[in-house]
Amino acid sequence: MSRRVRVSTEPRRPGSPGALGLDPALDRAGVNLAGVLAPPDFDEAVAAPWATRKLLPTARSVVVLGCGGPDFFRAFRRSPERARVGHALDAFLARLVGEARAFEGRAGYT
Repeated sequence: MSRRVRVSTEPRRPGSPGALGLDPALDRAGVNLAGVLAPPDFDEAVAAPWATRKLLPTARSVVVLGCGGPDFFRAFRRSPERARVGHALDAFLARLVGEARAFEGRAGYT
């Protein structure tokens, strides 16, 4: 299934983190795409080791964050994680989500 996503600068545009009630700081850092999937739909789209049925079998939904455009990579190039060996982008995104406290207080978030 292929979907087209229109990117705009509106903080609560459909498909943005703000539209899901997440911190707009994510959008400003280039994490400007967001969606929610049912676990079976997510599991169908990812490799078996990443399936929710294995990682978090009690999950009722999966929030998927992404970037569309150059802002994320511009921010990454300025980040301290850039110098890190191995999984630098993952570390950068983990810090952004943690600092934005994007999922704090949400059921099931650990």
